[in-house]
Amino acid sequence: MKRICPHCKERVQPSELELRRARLGPDDGPFFAGRGCTRCKGTGFKGRTGVYEVLCMDDELNELVARGASAREIHLRATQKGMTSLRAHGLRKVRSGEASLAEIVAVTAGSTEA
Repeated sequence: MKRICPHCKERVQPSELELRRARLGPDDGPFFAGRGCTRCKGTGFKGRTGVYEVLCMDDELNELVARGASAREIHLRATQKGMTSLRAHGLRKVRSGEASLAEIVAVTAGSTEA
């Protein structure tokens, strides 16, 4: 996902719509965005960073897959067992000021979230 430009990064308050799309509240921040500068060519972004969700299979998860459990059920059990979801990893980057809320919502729009 796109990384906020460190040269023009500023703290922002997302709109109600952005917060609703992210299933967050105004106190779940801090939130940041790039305002645009010469170093980022006015985009507010400079470079990219990765967000990851790694599922380590074990006997219980193998059994869920073998019996045809839904992706949501498998995802829920995996996060209960300690897996960090794609959205959770992205939100860490949002809170650290590395990525914007809008970017993580866009990047994780199709992810299965428990």
